Amino acid sequence: TKISGAIPTAYASGSALFGWQAVLYPKGNKLMVNVPTSGGAYHQHVLNTVTGAWCRFKGIPSRCWSVYNTDLYFGGTGGVVYKGDTGTTDSGTAISADGTQAWNRFETPYRKRVAAVRPIIQTEGSANYEIGIGFDYQDNIVPMPSTTSTSGSPWDTSPWDTSPWSPENIINTKWRVSRGSGHTIATRLRVSASQAISWFRTDHRIEIGKNL
Repeated sequence: TKISGAIPTAYASGSALFGWQAVLYPKGNKLMVNVPTSGGAYHQHVLNTVTGAWCRFKGIPSRCWSVYNTDLYFGGTGGVVYKGDTGTTDSGTAISADGTQAWNRFETPYRKRVAAVRPIIQTEGSANYEIGIGFDYQDNIVPMPSTTSTSGSPWDTSPWDTSPWSPENIINTKWRVSRGSGHTIATRLRVSASQAISWFRTDHRIEIGKNL
């Protein structure tokens, strides 16, 4: 798996540093490994205990972690204690996320051309994101900016009974024209937002080559 190389590499470069810790956070379905770096920053390798998927958190100044009354907390630099995994911002600023799905051959060894891609995304209100397609294990760029948009006034903030509210959650189902071809395909999504966003799945329209 992706974590099989990540943790040995991190340990080899920072085994003598302070801050190594593993914490189980049942309420958030997470197992978190705090990883100190030589530059003084901390990363977290995070396991989703429901799906078994791994990801990495960056930019959290966490010297140590703890679970208290089922909630997650971490100690930052300067003796400050923060409550983690609450709200939809990073202490008031937008949270950036960058994810790539697993490489997929779509059950055929033949070359595939991707004509269109449709990420199924749920957002609370409007949000901007970027989507990209990678082929054959090459660098996956994100050239297609997209937006989920609402209709009506913002949910639960506009005056009551004066204008229609937009839906609280929006699910984007629009297709985006794509290009490129390869034997294996992976989709990448990048977003920076201050509201909850869920990436459910990605659909592809592909044309399969023959004897190539």
